[in-house]
Formats: sequence, C-alpha cells, structure tokens
Amino acid sequence: MQKHDISIAELKNKPYVRMTDEEKELAKRLGLVQTNRMSSGVRTHGMVHVTTAYWIHEKVPSEESVSGYYYKRECTCSSCGYHVNMERPICPHCGAVMEAEPKESK
Repeated sequence: MQKHDISIAELKNKPYVRMTDEEKELAKRLGLVQTNRMSSGVRTHGMVHVTTAYWIHEKVPSEESVSGYYYKRECTCSSCGYHVNMERPICPHCGAVMEAEPKESK
C-alpha cells in the first residue's frame, strides 16, 4: 500500500477542480468522486458526501482470558450495520470512511 501526501479528510474537503491528477485518481479509487453525465453528453465530476464511522467489535465474556473477555474477530460498521471479518479503511457496503473515534464496544 502506498503512502499518500494528502489525508482522506483533506481530500474530502478539496474541490475536484483544484485537485492534481494523482489526487483525482486517489479520490476515484476511494469512491469519493461521482461521475455524472449531463443531457448534452458531457461528463461532470463532483465529490460525494462521505460519512465517517468506526468499526464496532463485540466483547465476549471468557473465564480463560486475563481481562475476563475477548473481542470477536468480526466487526460491524457503525453507520450501516454491515458485518465484515476484517477491518478496512472504508466500509464496502455504505462507503463510510472509518476515521471517527470509536465509542465503547458492546
């Protein structure tokens, strides 16, 4: 995975017309750009409204664990409730960017 000079938050707030080609490519790969076709056939680009969310991990009580519980491997998106087996930077179901500070898990 490449290290980029711009953060996702900065990319969301930057107008599409002021982005460099590299930033436009990154925004498209992250799903932040929406391409629309006008009635005249001209394509227009605009930034998509992006929600910030966090992954929720469920606690399971366990007598074998030192702390008395362990976290399940599966996680749930706080925005849409979609379950995945591994944390990702963006929810594959709703497209929420996982930047928010997580609240206390269940």
